[in-house]
Amino acid sequence: MKLAAVTVLCLLVSAVSAVIAVFAVQWLAVGAATWLVARAFSPQIGIAPIVVAAVASWLVGIVTLPAPGGIGVREA
Repeated sequence: MKLAAVTVLCLLVSAVSAVIAVFAVQWLAVGAATWLVARAFSPQIGIAPIVVAAVASWLVGIVTLPAPGGIGVREA
């Protein structure tokens, strides 16, 4: 019984690792695209702050819980 549990755990860890790898590539692509747009407005801007800001804003948007009646986070 323990061998089956270890096998399932190993499969779960590998599946989660694969999902994280796919999302990391996606986040880097979103960050790079945002950087290219920002560079059109300011050619001196660095890539690192833009990628971090783009990924952080995307993650905050996913993590933010919806508030009933529009209380809390609102769009401008």
